[in-house]
Parts: sequence; C-alpha cells; structure tokens
Amino acid sequence: MPHAERSRQYRAIFESAIDFAIIALDDAGLITDWNSGAEQILGWVADEICGQPADRFFTPEDREADRPAIEMDTALADGRASDERWHVKKDGTRFWASGEMMPLRAEDGTHLGYVKIMRDRTAQHEAAIAHSADTEFLRSVLASSGDCIKVLDLNANLVFMSEGGQRVMEIDDFNTVRGCPWPSFWEGEGNALAQAAVDEARAGRTGHFRGPAVTFKGNPRWWDVQVTPIFGENGKPEKLLSISRDITETKLADEALHDNEQRWHDMFDRLAEGFILGELVRDESRQVTDWRYLDVNPAWSELVGVPIEAAEGKTIRQVFPGIEEEWISEMAAVVELRDSVTFTRQVGSIDRWYEGRAFPLEGDRFAILFLEVTARRAAEERIRLSEMEFRTFAQAMPNQVWAATADGKLNWFNEQVYAYSGGSLESLSGDGWATIVHPEDRPTAGERWAASLATGDTYDIEFRIRSADGQYRWHLVRAVSIRDQDGTIKRWIGTNTDIDDQKRLETESVEDRDRLWTLSQDLMLVCDFDGRITAINPTADRVLGWQADDLIGENLTDYLHPDDLPSTAAELGKLGTGATTFAFENRYRAKDGSYRIFNWSAVPSLDRVHAVGRDVTLERSLEKDRERIWTLSPVLKVVASIDGRITAVNPAWTIALGWSEDETIGHNVMEFVAPEDREVGAAGMEQLAAGKPVIEYENVFATKDGGRRRIAWTTVPEGSTLYGFGRDITTESEAAAALASSEDALRQSQKMEAVGQLTGGIAHDFNNLLTGISGNLEMLQIRIQQGRMADVDRYVTGAQGAARRAAALTHRLLAFSRRQTLAPQATAVNPLVSGMQDLISRTVGPAVNVEFIGAGGLWNTLVDQSQLENALLNLCINARDAMPDGGKLTIETGNRWLDRQAAAERDLPPGQYVSLCVSDTGTGMPASVIAKAFDPFFTTKPIGQGTGLGLSMIYGFARQSNGQVRIYSEVGDGTMVCLYLPRFIGKADSPDVSGEPSSVPRADQGETVLVVDDEPTVRMLVSEILEDLGYTAIEASDGPAGLKVLQSDVRIDLLITDVGLPGGMNGRQVADAARLARPDMKVLFITGYAENAVLSHGHLDPGMHVLTKPFTMEGLATRIRDLLSTA
Repeated sequence: MPHAERSRQYRAIFESAIDFAIIALDDAGLITDWNSGAEQILGWVADEICGQPADRFFTPEDREADRPAIEMDTALADGRASDERWHVKKDGTRFWASGEMMPLRAEDGTHLGYVKIMRDRTAQHEAAIAHSADTEFLRSVLASSGDCIKVLDLNANLVFMSEGGQRVMEIDDFNTVRGCPWPSFWEGEGNALAQAAVDEARAGRTGHFRGPAVTFKGNPRWWDVQVTPIFGENGKPEKLLSISRDITETKLADEALHDNEQRWHDMFDRLAEGFILGELVRDESRQVTDWRYLDVNPAWSELVGVPIEAAEGKTIRQVFPGIEEEWISEMAAVVELRDSVTFTRQVGSIDRWYEGRAFPLEGDRFAILFLEVTARRAAEERIRLSEMEFRTFAQAMPNQVWAATADGKLNWFNEQVYAYSGGSLESLSGDGWATIVHPEDRPTAGERWAASLATGDTYDIEFRIRSADGQYRWHLVRAVSIRDQDGTIKRWIGTNTDIDDQKRLETESVEDRDRLWTLSQDLMLVCDFDGRITAINPTADRVLGWQADDLIGENLTDYLHPDDLPSTAAELGKLGTGATTFAFENRYRAKDGSYRIFNWSAVPSLDRVHAVGRDVTLERSLEKDRERIWTLSPVLKVVASIDGRITAVNPAWTIALGWSEDETIGHNVMEFVAPEDREVGAAGMEQLAAGKPVIEYENVFATKDGGRRRIAWTTVPEGSTLYGFGRDITTESEAAAALASSEDALRQSQKMEAVGQLTGGIAHDFNNLLTGISGNLEMLQIRIQQGRMADVDRYVTGAQGAARRAAALTHRLLAFSRRQTLAPQATAVNPLVSGMQDLISRTVGPAVNVEFIGAGGLWNTLVDQSQLENALLNLCINARDAMPDGGKLTIETGNRWLDRQAAAERDLPPGQYVSLCVSDTGTGMPASVIAKAFDPFFTTKPIGQGTGLGLSMIYGFARQSNGQVRIYSEVGDGTMVCLYLPRFIGKADSPDVSGEPSSVPRADQGETVLVVDDEPTVRMLVSEILEDLGYTAIEASDGPAGLKVLQSDVRIDLLITDVGLPGGMNGRQVADAARLARPDMKVLFITGYAENAVLSHGHLDPGMHVLTKPFTMEGLATRIRDLLSTA
C-alpha cells in the first residue's frame, strides 16, 4: 500500500475511534495531537489542549504523586505503561479510565514522544465495585493470568508456580518440575543473569533482569523477571519470590519499529484492543455477502485465538465458518450509512464475546477496535444470577427480608414483608419502616440502627412490628453490612424473624418453673457443697412436715438417718468435683420422727447444688411385698431367656416339681418337660420366640422323683426375656377328664332322645304325605279303569302337591343337619331385603307395620341367596304369628366386628360379620322356650299350624354358612332373631334374572349323557326324559360300571350321577376319576341329600352342579342345557 494512502487511512482510523481517547505527546510530555474520541471523553477540543502538559487530565492526587512522569518513565523503560485509575474531565468531573502509554521512536531508534490510549470504563468500574466479591476475584484472576509467579527455596529450587505461570510456561503438570533448579530454565547469558538475581534476593535485595527462555513446549518467549526475598519471622530471607512477565510482544514490537509510517501501525499493534481493517465483499448485484480482512493487529490474534497469517486476505466466513450474519450485515450498514456503531456480540463458533466500535473509511473499507469481554460477560451473568438467586431465595424464605442503602434507607422488601404489614414499597421505603414499629420500641430501634450505620456493626435487636390487622408481634431484627474490596459499606441486608410465640413461651416458662417449684410432688432443694440448705420447695411441708423456714440455713446432716451420713457426705464430695448425681438414695427424718426414703438427682452449678428428690418410701415397701409374693406364691414363676435358658425360679417351682433352684438355673426349660409332651412344649417355645404370648398353655412336666405334673402356663415375652406363670392343674385335669366322660354319656342319652323325637316327627309327617300321594294315585288308577277321565287332573295335582311338600320337608331336615348343598354367592344383603319387602308385606298382612333399616356401607357376605331369602321369610312369618293383634316388624342390617369376648358369646371366631335381625313387638318367649327353639319339630303353635322345622332349618343354614343365629326375647316385650354371617371381601354378584319358562330346550345333534344311579326307577325316568329331549342316554347301575364307560372312547358330553352309589365308589369318586381322563367333563349330581364329605363340605369344584330330588322334567332339561352351553 502506498505511503500516502496508508497514512490517510491511519489518520482516518485515528479520528474515527471515538470510543478511545488517543493522545500523542512529545518527549517532554506535552500534548501534540488529540483525536475526536479524546474530545468526547475528556471534553477539551484539540486546539484547547495541544501544547498543554498531560497532567491536565490527571487527578490532583496523581499530579502530586507525579504519576504522569512515572507513567512516561515506565513506558520508556518497559515499552508500555498500563494503568486503570480516575482521571479528570474538562468540567471537573471524574471518570475511571483504562489506558496504556507507549513510546514513539524514529527509524534510527530516536525517542520522539509517547502515545496514550484511554477508554472510559466508569460504568464498568462502578458495577465492579457494586459486586465486589465476584469482580475482585475475577480481576485477581485476570491480573495474575499473564505473569508467571513462582516461589523458590533458598537453593533456587521450585516450590510453587501459579496456574497462570503454568499456562504461559506451557507446563501441563507442575509436579514434573517441582523441586527443579529454576536457573536451569535459562540458557547461556540468561542462566548467569538468573543466578545473579537469585543471589541478590538471597542477600535481601531485589534481583531484576530480562532475557529469552523457551516454554516447556519449545516456544521462545522474552521475559521481564524480578526476584525478591520472602522474609521469615527472624527478618532473614526464608524463601524467594520470582515474577516473570511475558514481554515477547513488546520485544517484537520494539524490533518492528523502523520508520514514521510504522509509527501509526506500531501504535495499533501495541493496542490491548484488537484492530481490524476490513473491506466489504459484494456479489455481481452489489449485494454485500462477506467482508475481507485487510489488516489485523497482534491483539486481534490474541483475542480471537487465530494466527494473523490465517486471516490475511481471507474473508470472515473463511476464518470463522458459520459466523453469525449480524457480523456481516452490521459492517455493511456502517459502510453504507457512513455511521459508526457500537456493538457487544458473540462469535459462537469460538464461544467468545466481544465489545467494540466499527467506523467507516473510504469506499467499502471500515475499521474495528474491540476487546474480548467473555470473562466480563460471564462475571456479569454470574452477578445477574447471583442477584436473581438472592431475590428468589429471599422471596422463598419464610422470614421477612429487606435491603437498605449504605446510609440506612430501606429500598427493597420481599413479599413476606408486604403480606405481614399490609404496606407497600412507597410506604415502607426510606425511614417509612418506623411507622410499623411499636411506639414504645421505636426510639431504641432507631438509636441502635443509627449506631450500626455509624460503626458498621451488625444490627441485632428485638422489637414489636404491627401486622396488617393491627396486631403487634415480637420480631428478632438483624442486618449485616455488605462491603466492597476496600471495606466500604455498599448496602445492608436485613431479616425480621417472628419470635412472638417464643417470647410468650419464655414468659410462660418462667411462670411454669415457678409453678413447678410450688406444685411439684418431688422435693426440690438448693444447698452449698457443705450441705447448707439455701432454698427448698413447699413439698418439704407435705412430705416431711417441715416448713421452709425450719430448714433454710440448716445443714442436711441434721435431718439424715445416722446410717446414711457417710454415703451422703461422699456424694456431696463428688458433686464438688463437678460430677452429676443420679438415683442416689438416703433417708430423711420427718417432723413426726419417722423417716422417708428419697431417690435423688442432683447437678452442681457454680457454688451450689440443685437437687430433686422423689419420695420412694412406698415403692421400697412394695418391693419388699413383691419379694414376699415371689417367695410365698403357690404359682410357679419362671424367668428365662428367649431361647428357654432359665435364670430364676420361685420356691413354688421346687415345691411342685422337686427341683431345687441350683438344679434349675442355667438349664433349658425343655429339659424339665416330660419326654412324651416335648413336641407340645416346643410349639409353645416357637410361639414365644416369635414374640407372641401363650395363655393357659398346658404342658406335662417331669418331677424330680419321676412323677408327672400338668402345668397351665401363661408366658409373656418381653424383649429377650420370658416371664412364665404356671398353675399346677394336675388334680383339676383328672377331675375334668372324669367329668367329660360323664358329659359324653349324658350327651349320648340326649342325642338318642333327639333322634327319637326326630324319627317320630318324620314318620308322622311322611305318613301323612305318603297317604296323600298313594291315595291320589289309587284314585287315579280307579278312575282310569272306570274311564272317568274328568277327575284325573284333580288326583294328579293332589299327588304332586303332596310330593312337593315331602321335598320341602326333606330340605328343611337337611338344612337343620347342615347337610344340604349350598350355592354360595357374594351377596349384598340390603338390595336382597329391599327386593323382598313387597312379598313380606303381603305375607304378614296389613295389621303388621313392616320397617326396613339398612345400614350404610354394609359389607357383603358369601351365602346361598335363595336360602337366605327363605330364612328371612320364615323369620317374618314367625314374627307375624307372635303378633295376633298386629304390631311392628323391623328388619335391620348392620356391620359387626366381634372381638374375642363377643365372638365367644355367639360361638363364633373373632372377626367381621354382617348381621340380619328381625324383631317384633309380640308376646316374646321365656328362656325355656328359647332353649328349645332350634330343636326339630319343636313348635308352640297350635296343631296343624307349624312343622317345628322353620327355626331348625335357619339354624342349619347359618351354621353351614360359617355363621350363627341367636334369639333375644323377653316375655311381653317382643323378640329379635339375628343372623350373623361372615364378611366377604369383594364385589357382590349380580342376581340372576330369569324370564318365564317357555319351551323345554332340546338337545343338539349327537349330544350324549351318561346316567349313573342304583335306583332303576330313577334311572329309567331320567333316561326317558333325556331321550324325549333328543339326547342319547347311556345307563349304569353303579360307580365301576359308569367309570368303565367313561374310560372308553364313547362320546360323553355330560355325567349325571347319584351321590350315594353301591359298588365301592360314590358319585364324587366317579366324577373325580372321570376328570382324570376327561378334564373338562361337566358333572350333575342328583341326590335326595348331599353328604358334606362327598361334596367338599357343601362347596363344589368348577363345572360340578347339584340337582336335588325330586325334580321336574323342565328343571332337569334346563339344567342340562345350561351345563352343555357353557362347555
């Protein structure tokens, strides 16, 4: 580039850099040139200031300290003088400037003058002060990052190197050089200079030199080195401090200065700010698409981390692929609008932030001066986040939080302050906070606040603050000062903590202590270490009969039992050494001359002893009584470990079993159990080991003389110890066995009597029913022979009615004997009762008022719904019959949780039950009638009005359903009968909804049914019914014959079998054997009664069903069709 053109460009850059004050000085320090940036920052125009000394814009204190001259000397000596300090504008105001001064030389090295470049950093400086902690830390890191700081021992071996030093020396791990001689880092003349600097420092002086040395990665650098002593407490050098500054760039810049043109270029090369001379790149349509680097200074390379040669002639897109479009569009706007622009922007690809100014030059050229502000941005972000975190934390705190300026004016409050006080920022700011302080507390609060502001001490005070509802509450108010690095207070942060409840508790605590002293049942006293009583509570009067005035000033020893004097004196001696007394006992003389025993706890405090004594006279007496009970009790008492090892027995053990205490203790309790009963004993020990007590657990123990004693034990585990209490029931057991034998004989007699009554009743009823059946059939035969067919239906209907009554009678008998087969379902009782209300009302008639009280949230139960309906209807009919003149009938349900006692009263296991009770206002029953009410055929109704099987059937149904039925009645006051049915956990089944029967269902093609029954008539009838319905019927007369068919290849879709069969196999066994070969076989049992053992106690496996004889053809056909349709 021609000399004249380059000079014009540099002059244009000089004038356009308005963010930088660029000042040229001659060698005497007089101002020779002054750019527009200097005019804007300092206020003087060039004509006013040129020819004036540079100290015009230095502060008076810096002029007095001759800072301008020092700065010029430093620049001349070191090649550059950097500073950050306050400077003065034309109008007298101060601003904080960051600047550098550098010497200007001619080609031959002649010193021509200086150039000083400054930038107004007042806002940044004030922001840094406001956040002193983070900024000071950041400034320290940045200030130290360019120097290599080392600590040497007196032999010049390396002891420490700063992180910045490791970075500039390119050392990855300091441990690799720790202990190495530092002068060895220098070669040739540099080694001698380093050793000389060390010698100077060892002598207590400062050593200084400059020289070249390579980094650990072989990169040559120039260093400015200073070595100073670190003095110990004896005033002699103890270690050495070496600080090496990298002056490579300065050295290179000094060597590069060669002519006047280079004067300007050198100025930009030495700028701490990065410099770019750029030119727009346009496409064919003159649209700006990029810009090219024409020139950059070394600071550019340092700030962007790219070598200069990598940018020369390249475009910004080439140097930084993916560069943000704003870097191009903004430079285009600078050139095209001919206007400077200030920017703060990031280069994302290198993750660095820059701040600078771009200004236009001739044509499409422009210049940029900039600094990297990544660290500052990070610091500002940390400051912003810190401030945000503080505000978030302060808002989240339950305490009231506030802030104030350095002079104590409150200017910020968290939401808790506003919520509590009802105030606003305007009403509380400044000194407005005082308006919500209690008037009595306001003067002290203000005085203490003023004192803290004056001294900087923590503000710590308690006073009352008014809430939004006008109430005052006590608060602990604390505030601490926030200072900058100079120790200047910048602001205050305070909190208000509500302690009103605590203050009240403190007041109440004092009152409680006074009440405790006065009302305590324990004896409380204070004495000195000689035993002289100084205070005693009123319990002394209540327990000992002495008034406080009788005892205060007296010595404890005057009231002690003579035998307790030595031990009490020893205990006082221990208290005098600072030890604490626990559970010390002695006896005190009461006013009536008797002695009371006290158990003491005492603590020493300064020159006093504070003691609390509990009167244990009665307890010690009871302990003696317990000892006598242990000794004299006839109950065997044993203490053992959890594994049965005996640790103590009372004398009753020896009396009952003959084993002495010495022969027992240490042995296992199982050693004393009779061999034939040890299995039972082991089961009890397992239960105890699981932590469960055993109650009245009987064991046979062997006596020492070889005899046997039966002991009923109640044993309780407590931790790892067993406490056993044994009652010798040998005589009782023998008497009980004799009594049981007598009772068995009595029960057998009663049973035979009941069987006789049952047989007579059955015979009577069945004779009547059989007369009806046989008579009607004989008349039917006669009329058919006579050809008189008109009366046939009447005799058929009569025979069928008698047959149905006979079937009902057998069902009732089976229910009483609990041998009927049930079809239990999960049942919701309330809906079942509600569905029967109309039927019950019609049955009992209009003279009886029926009321149903259904419990809310009633549990479900598992019962046969039809049997439950039948039982309820029978109970309602009985209630109606008990009220011949009408009355009230109440049906009530409820949830019942029966504990051990309630369950035992009802002969049930403890647990949860659903109750269904029917009560009437009728005649009631005497106890003698209630005792026989469940007996079969027992009735109090007139002859012909009752069978005596209703309640017996209900009783059998309840017991077979694992429940119970109880009668509660008083003569003249009515009767209540309650069913108790076990709770079922689960949803209730939906009730079956059956329509009216239509036609009898027919068989599908080829369906085959095997019929097994030992009664030929039944077998014939069932087969004929099946064949009439289209089924193929195969007959077998006993179990083995039926099983043979089932084990063949014949198609069998359904097995119909009687339960009681001859031939060694019953119907259930046939069904089970059939399912081995045909697992999905459907089974229908037809029986006059169903044995529980055969039918799994009334409950059938899936796919098995029961049809009770007698049955109708329609009923049989429907059941068969239902079974086969679910296959």
